[in-house]
Amino acid sequence: MRWASALKPRLTLIELDQVHERSLGGDFLLLELKELLQLNLALKVVLMSATINHETFVRYFSGAPLLSIPGFTYPVTDMWETCLWW
Repeated sequence: MRWASALKPRLTLIELDQVHERSLGGDFLLLELKELLQLNLALKVVLMSATINHETFVRYFSGAPLLSIPGFTYPVTDMWETCLWW
């Protein structure tokens, strides 16, 4: 994390959306962010997702505060149409 010391004076907020979409790169980024948070106490990280398992992330980030905003889903109707030109 040699780059962390260069970012320390300037970096104050990181926002990540769709953190529930797991990937090797995303998981690596979360590892780096956790280390960066320990080096830069002024840094704030905001993780966002509509379908996140928030307990897992709160535990991983050592009891980080959680802001939950209730939402709703729109009704979806499946509609099938017969294709006449096949």
